[in-house]
Amino acid sequence: MESWTRKVGAVLLLAMVMSLGFNVAYGARNTDALKPEEAYWAGELQRDLPLVKVNETVMAMVEEYSSEILEEFNRELCTMSDEEMIREGLTKDDIKKARAFCRLPDEAKLKIIRNRLILSVYLTNARCSALKQTEMRPIITASSGSTYSCRDGWVYAWGIPTKEKLGISHCSWRKSGSPSSCSKEKGVACLWGCTNVDPKLGWSSNYKYFPDLDSFVKEVTSKGYHKTERYAAYGIYGRDFTRGIKYGYRYEARYSPKTRMGYVEGPEPNPEKNWYGFIHGFWPTLVKRWHDKC
Repeated sequence: MESWTRKVGAVLLLAMVMSLGFNVAYGARNTDALKPEEAYWAGELQRDLPLVKVNETVMAMVEEYSSEILEEFNRELCTMSDEEMIREGLTKDDIKKARAFCRLPDEAKLKIIRNRLILSVYLTNARCSALKQTEMRPIITASSGSTYSCRDGWVYAWGIPTKEKLGISHCSWRKSGSPSSCSKEKGVACLWGCTNVDPKLGWSSNYKYFPDLDSFVKEVTSKGYHKTERYAAYGIYGRDFTRGIKYGYRYEARYSPKTRMGYVEGPEPNPEKNWYGFIHGFWPTLVKRWHDKC
């Protein structure tokens, strides 16, 4: 998929420190007095981004998407029950972090989301990748068999699910022009994906004929898919659908009116907002980087 960052402009490597004060979220409270789940977000609020400035077009889009995502967090993710979060793969400690994030002022939430999006722009910029080549290679820091931790440049993620964790015994990769490493665990931006057919759809191959968009939508939505959010649809909003699964991954189904064919693939990192990827450090930054290359 072609990232929107390629369409709207390049990132300029100029100095602009995005320093976020701790008191934005917690006032004058001493960090030692914070609960662990509060300290988690406090640390992110205090963390500086690399010295980077984006052009006005890109920044306007980052601001727009950040606001949309914040609204979705407040409306959807922050209203989830503990049981719903557990079904997404969250642990009790993860849920505490989610609740702590929801208690933050909107200004603080917005800054965390915005900074992660800005960092994704920086990491997908060709000039940045060339200058920081040694830092951009994924470094595996730990593995527990069913999940692993990984650092990619300035981003550290953990609890990334293995194929085994998602019940994947065979991972096909049939995307011409994309490296085969996209399907390897830790291969691109610490993540992996497949072009498998979603077993829930029951299609005999990745493609299926539909006479029109409505018939496609009717079938996929009956199997648990929903219309992908605009910021995550990569230019085909209204024809791209997502079925989120555990641990920040999804199956994607999309429709081409030109060929009248539906197409499905997955599992792959979920570009829509989700608690698991957000709390474990790989959404949206590494997810956008993976989709930009894969």
